[in-house]
Amino acid sequence: MASIQLDEVFDYTEKEIAFCNSYVKTNNGTLSAVKAGYSEKNATVIASAMLKKEKITQLDT
Repeated sequence: MASIQLDEVFDYTEKEIAFCNSYVKTNNGTLSAVKAGYSEKNATVIASAMLKKEKITQLDT
């Protein structure tokens, strides 16, 4: 999957797009959350929550 451009997707935050772009490359939710700008302290919880969002899983196809 190619990287997602902000102008292609309007209802996603920059962090959500960054998370998805990283997750596609690494298949690691925690690392992807940190790379997207979320705190290391909460990265595992954020990653779990992100991967449960339907709009996020739709991007990972």
